[in-house]
This record gives sequence, C-alpha cells and structure tokens, in this order.
Amino acid sequence: MKRRLRIFTVLALLLTALLTLCGCRQEFDASSYLKAILDNSYKHDPTAFLDQEIGTEEQAEELFQQGIDNNMEAMTASLSVPEEQTCQIRIELNDKVYTPNTDDLMTLENGILGVSV
Repeated sequence: MKRRLRIFTVLALLLTALLTLCGCRQEFDASSYLKAILDNSYKHDPTAFLDQEIGTEEQAEELFQQGIDNNMEAMTASLSVPEEQTCQIRIELNDKVYTPNTDDLMTLENGILGVSV
C-alpha cells in the first residue's frame, strides 16, 4: 500500500513538473498585449487585437462598446441625468472623443500624422 502511494506521489510530482515546464516555452509579451487591448478600447483599432489572436472581431467591437458604456456610467453616475440625455451624451462622446477628426491632422516632417496644439 505504501509503495503504491509513493509511486502515485512521484508520478504526480513528475506530471506537475512536466506541465509547469511546458508553459515556459511560450513567450508572452505583456506590453504588446496591453497595447492591443488599449488600442482597441480607446482608438477603435482592433488590428493588433486580431493579430495576436486575443479575440474575434465581434469580441473586439463588444470590448470597444463596453468601454464607451463604462465611461458613460462613470460620467453620469453621480448626476441624475435622464435616459434621453444619456443617449445624446453617448452619441456626442462617440463623435467627439472616439471618432478621429481628420480635419485637425497635419503631416509632420517625417511623414507621421500629428495634431497642432
């Protein structure tokens, strides 16, 4: 009986070590992962989100919309804003903050787009 318990314990330890070492081969770049999430959430640019296979296009759109909803809730939480105004504020927020205004963009000397301040 003790022999079986020892064999089982050794096999469990070997299996644990094997599974732990299998995870070490995959490299995870946290900065690019976070940049992909933030670009999708704030810039509505799901390119890196999809390239890194974080999620599908539908999930990227859902994450973007959820970010807008969270911002709206944070802005109107302490105010007693009627539902009709909340919808109007959401539309204006989407148009002014989340949709880039290409009229203000200018090309800098190295070909990068910028905004004059």
